[in-house]
Amino acid sequence: MNRQTICLGLTQSLLRLLSTLRVTLLMKLNREDAFTLTSSRLNGTELVDANSNHSFGRHTHDQFGIGLISKGAQQSWSGRGLVEACAGDLITVNPGEVHDGKPVSDGGRSWQMIYFDPLLIQQLGDVSSSGKNLPIEFTQPVVRRPDAAITFRKLYIALNTKYPDNSDLNTEALLLTLLDKLTDDSQEQTRKTDMTFNMSEIISKLSDESIFNHALADLAEMCSMSRFQFLRAFKKTTGLTPHAFLLQKRLQKAKTDIRSGKPLIETAINSGFSDQSHMTRIFVRTFGYSPGQYLKLVHS
Repeated sequence: MNRQTICLGLTQSLLRLLSTLRVTLLMKLNREDAFTLTSSRLNGTELVDANSNHSFGRHTHDQFGIGLISKGAQQSWSGRGLVEACAGDLITVNPGEVHDGKPVSDGGRSWQMIYFDPLLIQQLGDVSSSGKNLPIEFTQPVVRRPDAAITFRKLYIALNTKYPDNSDLNTEALLLTLLDKLTDDSQEQTRKTDMTFNMSEIISKLSDESIFNHALADLAEMCSMSRFQFLRAFKKTTGLTPHAFLLQKRLQKAKTDIRSGKPLIETAINSGFSDQSHMTRIFVRTFGYSPGQYLKLVHS
């Protein structure tokens, strides 16, 4: 074996070693903790997107927390017991609750978290017959409900300031819906109320004023209900949330304007959408075709 062959072999061995070290380093970097704080459109809330292999010691938060495990799994202890949460599971924490958290495997876990100031939750809370807000407490540290996970994802997007299409009415309704799904049966029974209120006045108001934005608190006050109670009653009557109901009315008005020959930009503004792009996104999502395609269809 000549000297050139030996040098070539050593070079190849060194390159393989460097390649192995590079892969090992990248794997280590991929496991590094990554926490992203995102601006929220609702005061009193914080959004966190996390990917971590870290084991957290026992600690507390001064906020309510609702999260969704998107990858991996974690084990955690609190006063509510030792639990394990996997991808697709929701996790909850109460203010002042001592808890910890560690990954189940070396791959770590990824999750999204929404933190809520207690005052905000109190303001959104239901009202008892005495007029006092009922306390809300999460009794299940892990919740396996696909419908609640879907609501969480929608709420996380609605709160994110990167998505301007979401209205305050929709955001608040999603939050109330999620809280309703995560509070236990005993609280649900305590909050039950007479839902026989005639919603025709509210439905008429929203139909006539569909181009305007409406506050859930104002609508609930018109019915002498809490926001929780009003949302349930409205959905029971119409099958839709107030926000979804308004969107349907806006779409109906937009179709009427398009059929009458009004320009699409004017149609969007007159129908209550923020702009033509907003109208187009809702149109396609609802009907499967754009306003421009509908215009061609009705005038062909």
